[in-house]
Amino acid sequence: MTSEPLSAEPLSAEPLSAHLLLGRYSRRELRPSDHVAAVLDRIDAGGPAGSAYVLLDRAGAMAAARRADAEFRDGRPAGPLSGVPVSVKDLLDVAGLPTGRGRGGPAPGPATHDSPVVAVLRRAGAVIVGKTRTSEDGWSASTVGPSGPATVNPVCPDRTSGGSSGGAAVAVATGTGPIAIGTDGAGSVRIPAAWCGVVGFKPTWQRWDYGPRGDRLSHVGSLTASVEDALLMDALVTSGPLPPVPAPRPARRPDLVWPVLSRASHLDATLRERLAGLLDGPVPEVRLDTGDAHRALADLLSAGEYPRLADGPLWPGHDQVARWGADVPESGLRAAEATCRRLTAAVDEALAGHDALALPTVAVPAFGRDEEFPAGTAARDWLAWAEHTFVTNLTGHPAVSVPLGTGPDGVPAGLQLIGRRGGDRALLSLARDVRDRWETRTTRKATP
Repeated sequence: MTSEPLSAEPLSAEPLSAHLLLGRYSRRELRPSDHVAAVLDRIDAGGPAGSAYVLLDRAGAMAAARRADAEFRDGRPAGPLSGVPVSVKDLLDVAGLPTGRGRGGPAPGPATHDSPVVAVLRRAGAVIVGKTRTSEDGWSASTVGPSGPATVNPVCPDRTSGGSSGGAAVAVATGTGPIAIGTDGAGSVRIPAAWCGVVGFKPTWQRWDYGPRGDRLSHVGSLTASVEDALLMDALVTSGPLPPVPAPRPARRPDLVWPVLSRASHLDATLRERLAGLLDGPVPEVRLDTGDAHRALADLLSAGEYPRLADGPLWPGHDQVARWGADVPESGLRAAEATCRRLTAAVDEALAGHDALALPTVAVPAFGRDEEFPAGTAARDWLAWAEHTFVTNLTGHPAVSVPLGTGPDGVPAGLQLIGRRGGDRALLSLARDVRDRWETRTTRKATP
């Protein structure tokens, strides 16, 4: 074992998972400070990585990285994420940094406290590189708004990264940190994860503490370079036992069922065929009646956004959504809650006797990078196309998007798995198994 790193090699173009990065630190092949400096250089160089961030904490990140240098030199890392660069969506507070919430204009004063999940990252020894870009207040499932240029899809630069955690997804996809924290009110973690080719996890509602800004729909979640990293984050946040690395692969065939929703996906045939190949047999389907799900979502979201009008001028699309909230009667909110209860029971019934539901993460192809939603979408239906994801925001079930190759348009394709409420660890273990089967299959095909 050498006393100094072998080299300060260039940053990999591919995302490097946390457990692989930690292994290199432990073997003294790489210093945390060298890696974090390379991450900051990549962000400064612009391109997709630069478009992912709205704010960097260079001094704080390098100071934390140098502390991690000393910890690994002494053989005593401070925590399970010691020296690992991470990012935080700019809807969540990081002490000492402003929380811009995707708005334009002068930056607010620095936050005085960390949000709960950020406090977990600090205790684990993570290096917080900066804040990632979001749409204004996270209202849309794209990452455009008054805070700056659109976040660029790392695979197809003319397409959207998705949102509103698009900056977080691109941060992971471009190798500037294996773990990013996002938020998800209708698919805002899973949609960008799918279109950027990373893992996006939305836990069971209230399993991860959102803090004082949490509401009926909002979840804090993770975007990661690997399912193992998602398992690690879930264990850290919930104070559960840390998963073994690498975790053993389950031997039995996953029992999945394909829910048929009102809106079919352009990836239905492609992903069903791929999944059948992985499982050596077709995936049975079940019809899931989503009924008034979109009306419930629109009423709940609009009513929740209405108070933001008092904060000052809003981005035009956001302003319109917030003003709809004034027209939602109390009876409409009661009806929305009734729809949530009915839909929760329907998802529970569909899951009965199965490990998880499986379906494409997003029903539509990635649209233009400067658009807020797909062309031709009616104003009141601005999120109707996101039915595959927002169903679980209404019901609170955990869901994870796993990369499964690319679609016909060349954009990464995400397979979404939906599990039982509270069964987050089992769902992530299942996602790891599906990922392993996919990687084994694609490696075997690539081998001459």
